[in-house]
Amino acid sequence: YEKGIEFPHISGNYFPMGLKYAHYKKQLSTGGRVAFVYEGGKDLKEARELVYKRLSKQKFKGFFYRKDIALNK
Repeated sequence: YEKGIEFPHISGNYFPMGLKYAHYKKQLSTGGRVAFVYEGGKDLKEARELVYKRLSKQKFKGFFYRKDIALNK
């Protein structure tokens, strides 16, 4: 994973991980996972949909996310 990518503020509930703080309060990636994103809902299906709806709106260099989290297989 590329390091040093600026991680913008994302709205909603998340825990930052794999980030370091640089000058002017910029958050830079240190490689690997950079955020744990979560939402509440009436059930797991609704919470999952809310998270993925929010993530689908994020656009920045190097951004990607798994699409199989919380799937019941």
